[in-house]
Amino acid sequence: MRDTSIASYRKIEAEGLLGHLQWEVYKILFENGPLTQGETWDRHFRAFQRHSIAPRFAELETAGVIRSIGERDCGFSGINSMVWDVTSAMPKKKLRKVILVEKAKTARRRYLLAKERYKLSVEAVKAEFK
Repeated sequence: MRDTSIASYRKIEAEGLLGHLQWEVYKILFENGPLTQGETWDRHFRAFQRHSIAPRFAELETAGVIRSIGERDCGFSGINSMVWDVTSAMPKKKLRKVILVEKAKTARRRYLLAKERYKLSVEAVKAEFK
């Protein structure tokens, strides 16, 4: 028996608790699940690169709104794969905000690292011409 809740589905949709692709993957699993990642992409997301869909599963699992319910041969790839389905849970955090905050932190770290590398290289060039 599927552990789903139309109330959770409606609240997640109404409050915009998931990013665009996260919502689309969640909605497909709610309406058609359980599915493997390959089946989800093959049947519903052919217009997207496959690598843009796969990370959404980990994000949704972390949020608690989908879970792996076992393994079986994928109808798309034929390979033994994890099967995913929705839960009746609400997201543990508002994913859009969490992802944006993480992206900002990553960008800041990269900026600081690049700034330090540039500083070191400028200092090296100045030292070379002294």
